[in-house]
Amino acid sequence: MKTTHRTLLSLLAGGSLLATGLAFASSDDRDGDGRLPADALPLGEIAAQLEADDYRVLAIEPDDRRYEVEVLDREGQLWEMELDPRTGEILDQDRDDRYERKDRDRDERYERGDRDRDDRPGRGNGDQRGGPSRHEGPRAAGLPASAILADMESRGYRVLEIERYRGVYELEMRNEDGFEVEAYLDARTGEVLR
Repeated sequence: MKTTHRTLLSLLAGGSLLATGLAFASSDDRDGDGRLPADALPLGEIAAQLEADDYRVLAIEPDDRRYEVEVLDREGQLWEMELDPRTGEILDQDRDDRYERKDRDRDERYERGDRDRDDRPGRGNGDQRGGPSRHEGPRAAGLPASAILADMESRGYRVLEIERYRGVYELEMRNEDGFEVEAYLDARTGEVLR
């Protein structure tokens, strides 16, 4: 009887772990506890709303049933925001003081392509990896996030996250078959880099 009881418990525990693994592997950011609601706005609409309010979108990602967003205002100040995924309403916002003037100047030079000796990777004048810091300057040329998102959504992808970094948009998406794919697009032209 004890062996049968242990075997039954093992099967139940193993089965629940397997079920959890399957749910996790197949889950997306729109169901389950802590995920976005099923009626969440697509990222393209969120980006368009922010850009209409004169923000430049650097990143949008789901987190704890909200959208976590990083934007630059028209003065070049970096803001971190939390948005309601159903309405796009700003629920919380904080100015990020880490993005100082020297970082903006260096990032603008990087965008223009006129990097100096100290901006080369490994020279220690940028972020921990060398080179320019994480964000680009407020006047950096390129396509707005809403245009990139609208293009990907028109191709049948559901974009889960977008981040602009050093002149490249990185997107995490699901294709029509439900598989996750990543894409890197040139922020100036929208050309797929890989």
